[in-house]
Amino acid sequence: ERTLKLVSSARLALMDSTYSAERLAAHVGERFFVMVADADRDTGADIDEVDVEVTALTQGHTRHLRLKETLPHSGVFSGTLRPVIFAPGVAVPPLVSALGAG
Repeated sequence: ERTLKLVSSARLALMDSTYSAERLAAHVGERFFVMVADADRDTGADIDEVDVEVTALTQGHTRHLRLKETLPHSGVFSGTLRPVIFAPGVAVPPLVSALGAG
């Protein structure tokens, strides 16, 4: 009997606004651009979506960001997020859509 372990070749990158150069960090109030390349998540002829989890290093807040495929069958997903500071006791929204994310 043989077994096979499937692994993904997915790649996640923090990009500049043109998606042509990677960035190393994002700052509060500054929109950042997320790109995931994962052919395994291209599941149909329509524009697919993937969810990624974004966690702030300083406060540990986590949000889920829904990325949309750039073109059908591209396997490349993108979206944006603008980190903001929430006042103590204010609920952090759990999910942000890639389009019009804020």
